[in-house]
Amino acid sequence: MRVGTEARYTRDGRFTLNPEGTLVTVTGGHEVLDTNGQPIHIGREDPSAICIDGNGGVRIGDRQVGALGVTDFADRSLLIKTGSNTFDGRYAEPVAAKGTVRQGFVEGSGVEPTTELVRMIEAARAYQLNASLISLQDGMVAKAVNEVGRVG
Repeated sequence: MRVGTEARYTRDGRFTLNPEGTLVTVTGGHEVLDTNGQPIHIGREDPSAICIDGNGGVRIGDRQVGALGVTDFADRSLLIKTGSNTFDGRYAEPVAAKGTVRQGFVEGSGVEPTTELVRMIEAARAYQLNASLISLQDGMVAKAVNEVGRVG
């Protein structure tokens, strides 16, 4: 997608058409780019006639009007979050994408938020308990060294 003059990347595959008939993201209205880095212009076609195949090809009936610029990266940790579900990929090396595009599907979360929140609270409590035990042990060692070892 393009944000201003900069290319950005997203995993958010929710698209719509702007008034000029260009394919844009629902979040932010950013132009969706094709494999050549150009916006995909569909025109004023009926949105229900648009079909996106598994390789990212954008079709209206039998006519291909573009292909989504689907990209992956060798090291995704080098992507920089820029807001509105977008990433700056200038420091990451692009590689061929292995995934399949599925029209009508939106990627969901890989975790159950409530379960993960409970696990995080349990981990924090276990950490606090261990920190308390270490502090208690340290106090006992200090007492043993300072009081028990005295000859009086």
